[in-house]
Amino acid sequence: MAAAAYSARGSQRLGLMDTCPKSPAMKTATALCIALITLAAHAGAPDKLAQPAGPQPTEAQARSAVIQSLAGTVRDPADFSRVRFLSGPHLVTGINFAGSREQAWQMCVITGDGKLSRGPLELEVKPYLLRNDDSGVTVIQLANWKDSDVSC
Repeated sequence: MAAAAYSARGSQRLGLMDTCPKSPAMKTATALCIALITLAAHAGAPDKLAQPAGPQPTEAQARSAVIQSLAGTVRDPADFSRVRFLSGPHLVTGINFAGSREQAWQMCVITGDGKLSRGPLELEVKPYLLRNDDSGVTVIQLANWKDSDVSC
């Protein structure tokens, strides 16, 4: 329980208004200080975009970038027969570990094993994040995001 303020005359308990400054100038100064402290607490770094996604790529550009990215991981060309593009490219935003916002273009892709002889058919729905800059449309291999709105 909080300690109560008592008057010098004895054990008479003082109310909140009894402990506040009496003069109008002091009341104004106190209110101003409280307002400034409140504003300072809410004011942070400007909400600035750390990494933009670039201009929206065409669907053909986005598909080509994803296929090029998959080319290094696919064991058999028949595996490409299972690649299906569900959606995209659409803009998503993430928060990196420094607390800044980043953006990328997302493509939702179904990938899987093209040969049934290798075991059970395994399909995976995976989001691919893309950026479009001077070097063209590229896949972000590892997004450094702690939180995002990425979902397929």
